[in-house]
Amino acid sequence: MSTIPNDIYPAADLPPATPGIGDSMIGVDEAGRVLRRFPLAALPVTAPQQAALDAMQAEVDAAVAGQTAGYEGRATVADLPAPGTPNRLILVGSDPNPDNNGTWRDTGSAWVKADDRVSELQAEVAGKADKSDLGIVQTIGRSVPPVDAPNVMSNTACAIWNEQIQSASLLYRIDVFAKAAGTLTIAAFSRSGWVFTRKSLVTVPVSAGLNTISLPDIPQFSVDAGDYIGFNPGAGVVASVPGTGDSGGYFLGTYGATVTDIDSAITINNIIQVGVSFAYLPSDGVIAARIAEVESEVTAIGLGEIVTVGKTLPPTVGSTANPTRTWVLNRPLPADARLMTVRAYANSACEMRVHHFSKSGNTFTRVGESSLVKLSAGVNEVNVADVPYFEAGQYVGFYEPTNSLRHDSTGADPEVGSFGYYDSGSNSSDPASFEDSNSAGAPVTLQIGFDFGEISRQSTIGRIVDNLSDAIGSSDTSVGVDIPSGYILIWAIGQSNTSGRAILLSGIEFDAGQAYKYVRSTTSLEVLADPTGNDSTAASGRGSWGPACAAEIRRLSNGNIGTIIVNSAEGGTSLVNSWNATGGAWVTAQTDLTNALSQAASLNLPIVGCCVYMQQGETDADNSITEAQYINLFRNLKNNVDGVIGEKVPFLMTRIGTKNTGDTPEYAAIRSAQNSVALTEAGVSLVHTGTKYFAGRGLMMDTFHYVLAGYEEIGAAVGNAAFGVALGVRPAGFAD
Repeated sequence: MSTIPNDIYPAADLPPATPGIGDSMIGVDEAGRVLRRFPLAALPVTAPQQAALDAMQAEVDAAVAGQTAGYEGRATVADLPAPGTPNRLILVGSDPNPDNNGTWRDTGSAWVKADDRVSELQAEVAGKADKSDLGIVQTIGRSVPPVDAPNVMSNTACAIWNEQIQSASLLYRIDVFAKAAGTLTIAAFSRSGWVFTRKSLVTVPVSAGLNTISLPDIPQFSVDAGDYIGFNPGAGVVASVPGTGDSGGYFLGTYGATVTDIDSAITINNIIQVGVSFAYLPSDGVIAARIAEVESEVTAIGLGEIVTVGKTLPPTVGSTANPTRTWVLNRPLPADARLMTVRAYANSACEMRVHHFSKSGNTFTRVGESSLVKLSAGVNEVNVADVPYFEAGQYVGFYEPTNSLRHDSTGADPEVGSFGYYDSGSNSSDPASFEDSNSAGAPVTLQIGFDFGEISRQSTIGRIVDNLSDAIGSSDTSVGVDIPSGYILIWAIGQSNTSGRAILLSGIEFDAGQAYKYVRSTTSLEVLADPTGNDSTAASGRGSWGPACAAEIRRLSNGNIGTIIVNSAEGGTSLVNSWNATGGAWVTAQTDLTNALSQAASLNLPIVGCCVYMQQGETDADNSITEAQYINLFRNLKNNVDGVIGEKVPFLMTRIGTKNTGDTPEYAAIRSAQNSVALTEAGVSLVHTGTKYFAGRGLMMDTFHYVLAGYEEIGAAVGNAAFGVALGVRPAGFAD
């Protein structure tokens, strides 16, 4: 038996080498004390790599924020307004001089072109990712230069090679012989049997003849280990010839989001004149490539043509207030676009909800989430902060319930007849769907305009979020699971601000099974949506705190915990009469709870948490109930509640605020009493005390009630507290 010399060589004397995907390290497997080969591709990310990744992620986060938040848009530099607002940012997207397109910053006295850090990052990553920095290369398809061939593939076909990606990699080269100029789309697929599902794609232009396209001319495109690679050619582009196919042959089907092999067999007797090469990068390199892919999309946001729907000139007071209804402007979006600016004239400060609509025949249906836009009295030019994206073909609509918006009906507006509108007629409740067969126009001109920045389909925010989440290898906790494993039941009592009085309904939506509300009129549990209150005013269509509360619980639990809201509040009620042991509101509330628990049991909804929520006291303040009287009345109510639902169930409260006309000693006395019971009564917590400042923050709708933004702020606070203290507590007597 030969022996291996154990001479020690200095590291400096060893030949330098760059490890790649096929290299390994030799080490001791501690589990069995044996020597093993450890492939480098399987080793975990090191601390220095993770630190570099974190630093890069921070740069991308800053870049994304800088590229997407709070922008205005103008078509050309000549369209920029007069300077005078330091640090104001405006995107220029369609200037005849390409060097002028990009972000411009107002210094206060002049407009200057702002640095584009995202493009710098993209160039930095692309510069590193040339062939000299790449690891082992895997070529799928032709590994020799493609040549002209007699046959042409259909532009509706998709060929997927029978070779999987070995490791997370970056596409760095495409070789194709094109029989005609056109495009070539490369896509990554997952496989289940003979069905392939597209995960991502990249499209490149090709010229007639031999094309060799490599970084940095290829858009950043990364793939995962196990992916299958396919392509879809433009008309008359890709050639093939009979012969032994590359990469073990290919599957063939019709190109689309899913591709099904047409004969459940691998084609092995045809050579397609296309080859695609992928390069393995170390862990931090793969993520850098994916981040660059995201950055390249972010850079494109808002840089396309500016599209205006509605008025292009500044809105004016016009002649007449708009009646209360839902309006839809009659121009569909010509491309995917981001709503950047809303321009409108308002008689007084108000809130407007901007909707997406689809149109089928004469029916308009609201789709997706809506955006809340706050307007001041006079001419408004509001940058939309929550980044609403519209798809090509959708219509923009709006609803404002206080008749504050305006139109001109005299025919004197210089833009009369340039655009029209559809509306919901006399329906003043902001319907989710309505019919209108006629697009009205001249002499009426709505005094409102919406400015959009066109974006490409591949740059939608959903794609960016998906890619960024994939790049950092983390899950999006705002998504969660479809059906919760259990529910927190919230029994809400009190008066109108618990029931809900916002004119606008919350745009937060839930799928079946995710959250429920109790509906008194049908004694049933329904999917949670506004209105959640059951008194007559709320049930007619008023917004509340409920959807925001359930959304917060869902967010905190990653979708594992749902919510059941039993809203038994009654407007104008007091602790003196309505909520005593024989009061009408208290008697009805007990019936609501009994019915809701019965429904939960019949639907097999596991209740894993429970709490009581109340906002009440305005009526008692108006009736001059003293602090001491309110404390005693509350203690009586709390004893009654404990006797019904159990003394271990937490009791959460929102403290009352002030009237919109100012504070009074009587309101201050009720707030003081509520402070006291939260300090002294077991199980009682004040979860929101900020309504005292709602008037100053513009969150009051009328003398006593709040706008939707106020209710949603309260709802998020209630949901946060309920998730923290209610889990594990069950209502007394509930048997499931």
